[in-house]
Amino acid sequence: DNFEITKAKLLDWPAATDLDGDGFIGLGDVAVITRYWLADPNTDPNVEGNLNNDDIVNFLDFAEFGLAW
Repeated sequence: DNFEITKAKLLDWPAATDLDGDGFIGLGDVAVITRYWLADPNTDPNVEGNLNNDDIVNFLDFAEFGLAW
């Protein structure tokens, strides 16, 4: 029996696109994006899904999310 033990370090975990924090990137995260879609950052400063940090959840964030899905 030959086997090898490899040690690895996960970088940037949890992933920024794991918006619901369940450890997976999927429909739950899409639900978070839709909940905050075009929300006013002045009335809700804790907007989740603003992946590009432009203070609004829009197509740019959804595109970034799609790259990681």
